[in-house]
Amino acid sequence: MRRQQQQQTDDKDGPQMNSDIRVPTLRLLAEDQSLLGIVSREEALSKAREAGLDLVMIAPDAKPPVARIMDYSKFRYEQQKKKREQQKKAAASRQELKELKMRYNIDTGDYNVRLKQALKFLHDGDKVKLTAQFRGREMEFKELGVKLFDKFQQDVAELAIVESKAHLEGRSMHMVLAPNKAVLQRMAAAEEKSKRAAERSKRAEARGGVVSGSESDGGESDGESDGEVAASGGEQGEEQEVKN
Repeated sequence: MRRQQQQQTDDKDGPQMNSDIRVPTLRLLAEDQSLLGIVSREEALSKAREAGLDLVMIAPDAKPPVARIMDYSKFRYEQQKKKREQQKKAAASRQELKELKMRYNIDTGDYNVRLKQALKFLHDGDKVKLTAQFRGREMEFKELGVKLFDKFQQDVAELAIVESKAHLEGRSMHMVLAPNKAVLQRMAAAEEKSKRAAERSKRAEARGGVVSGSESDGGESDGESDGEVAASGGEQGEEQEVKN
């Protein structure tokens, strides 16, 4: 089934395309970017329709203006995907170590707050450092600290792997959890798939319920229990504590 042309771009800042192009003459490029020649607007639109693709203005200030025949929805998706990948790489280079402090006898409410914070940090790609402090004779209860950390690790197991097991440093016990990148990638892919399905449904609705073959496959194969929260730059080791 041939895909119907879009009448306008979904993004307001997108290029002119199809019937929105008004110039009488165009330098026309094929989908593979080979030159088809200088043709009239009508001929360019006709060739795009015959191919079941869009006519997209890519250089409006050139003389004559340059347009290309392409699947604009697929092109825009690929551009957005590249941008997201670049943003992820940039974010990965800025990975932070988020510290969550708690007592070995933390109550359920405070525990759930810490858990929610940890899940958010991990989902954002940051590491989480758990710290339990023992005062005076509380060192007798260090095994309870180990059990607390084990429970916490199990509660975030879907998103995290243990980078540093529970260990004592003076009167403090620490554990470091790192985000499970494979799981986060699968979650991101599922979110993207859902988003694209919603976009295809929206476009189909606007065209009277017609969904193209290329769009239907997604365009690709594809008390003392109160704790503190401290955020620290991963490599710099600078930490900030925020009282709850």
